[in-house]
Amino acid sequence: MGLFSEKVDKSTELGSNNGQPSEKALLYVLPGIREVKVKGVNFGKAGTGTPYIAPELYTLSGGPEKSSELRMYISSNNEFIVQGQITHMASKMVTYDEMNEALKGADTTEQIAKALNDLLKGKKFRIKLGGEEYINGSGAKKDRVRLLLANDTNPFAEAIEDGAEYGAVDAENSVLTYDKNNPYDFKKLKEVPTSEDTMDATDGLDEMDGEI
Repeated sequence: MGLFSEKVDKSTELGSNNGQPSEKALLYVLPGIREVKVKGVNFGKAGTGTPYIAPELYTLSGGPEKSSELRMYISSNNEFIVQGQITHMASKMVTYDEMNEALKGADTTEQIAKALNDLLKGKKFRIKLGGEEYINGSGAKKDRVRLLLANDTNPFAEAIEDGAEYGAVDAENSVLTYDKNNPYDFKKLKEVPTSEDTMDATDGLDEMDGEI
């Protein structure tokens, strides 16, 4: 088994086991609910050599100069979680068939990232991003984005354009909710991560590139 070694479908998404934002906050990819556009899907590696796939998103109101990466670090222990998160988002922009066709012949993480970039670049969807507290290099407490897990009763993405596996959902009919007081939506600081190298395999999937 490997990342996207089998065709995607509804079961792939499920493999990954309310505050009101200010007008300024809506310009950025921050914890909460945003309508976003895919600037690209990037590939990279941590200092330890761990590969990551990073959807780079920007809000429709903020524009591409305010984009942020959602880095999803991949190992043999969490590849099914990453696969579920990617499929959950992608299925709100394209169909499973389109995704399966695009991923044909993509065997490495870098090839998968390129295939996803070609497929999803320029697409739009609605996303709920979780948050968590952390201590930055100056010792200050900050918030950062945490990509959530997908399940039938608690989705974190919705289609906003026709043509995806799922039908478009108007903002007034959205089922996505965000509550900073809910520990599922926002994780209060418990311990200080010293670097990306010491992060838990699942907690470190989604670190945003840069501080909030």
